[in-house]
Order: sequence, then C-alpha cells, then structure tokens
Amino acid sequence: MKKFLIISVLLLTGCNQYVKVDQLEMGMTIDEVTQLELLWSYRGQTDQYIEYSCKLKIPSSYTLDGWAIKPYILTFKDNKLHQIMIDERELDRQIAKNLPY
Repeated sequence: MKKFLIISVLLLTGCNQYVKVDQLEMGMTIDEVTQLELLWSYRGQTDQYIEYSCKLKIPSSYTLDGWAIKPYILTFKDNKLHQIMIDERELDRQIAKNLPY
C-alpha cells in the first residue's frame, strides 16, 4: 500500500510541473534540458535535427496565476537546442477540443 501511495504521488505531482519557457536557452544540450525535469516526448528526427514535443509555461494575462500552458516543439541540432516553436497543430487540437458544439 505504501509503494502504491508513493508512486501515485510522484505521478500526480510530476504531471503538474511545467518548465517556464524562459528557463530554456538556445545552445543547451539535451542532457541539460533533461535536468530541468521537463515533460517531453520524442517527436522524430532527420539527418540534422531531433525534435521533441513538450508543454511549457508562458506568461499570460488571461489566467489567475499569470501563466498559461502551451504546446511547443524543441528542435536540437548537433545535440544543442536550436529552435523553440509553438506546436500550432497541437494548439489547434486543444482549442477545438474545448469548443462547445
């Protein structure tokens, strides 16, 4: 019972922790980004780039706590963070999911 409780707490608390977008810097290695405890998933790769999907906290005047969670794509080139861009497809999917019919 005790192990189940500890695992449940870790899963529940881990899912609510998001990295703020300003914690990422261009040129960070994959290992450095991993140390931020970022919730991300492998998206794909080409000969030059590796992409990961993640959700980041960004400043927002529309929320009570001043932060919004948005989907992003992190692109790494030569094992270093090369680009941070909003995942428009995922964002559109999330917006459509919340629209009333």
